[in-house]
Amino acid sequence: MIILTLEEIKRHLRWPDTDPDSDEDPYLEDLEAAAVDNVIDYIGQLIPFGADSEHSDPWVPPAVKHALLIIIGDLYENRQSKFTGVSVSTLDTVQELLHFKRIGLGI
Repeated sequence: MIILTLEEIKRHLRWPDTDPDSDEDPYLEDLEAAAVDNVIDYIGQLIPFGADSEHSDPWVPPAVKHALLIIIGDLYENRQSKFTGVSVSTLDTVQELLHFKRIGLGI
């Protein structure tokens, strides 16, 4: 499921403007897929969310997009980490961005 464009991902990673197409593009797409899986597991629902009064088409809230970018950035920078993988629960900012998007929080 593609939510972010390569341009959005590269802008977040501060990719050089001189290299719009890169051998890394498939890798960046794989990182996005991993980030999407991670967020879906954490919030307990699919992305994008359904339409609302402001959006006629399915859309992705900005907080979810930024959480994805943070996860992608972490995975990109730490690809040789000793850890077996990144988890939303280890990234405090991501937890804060996604907290109220989770299913089953109760009120």
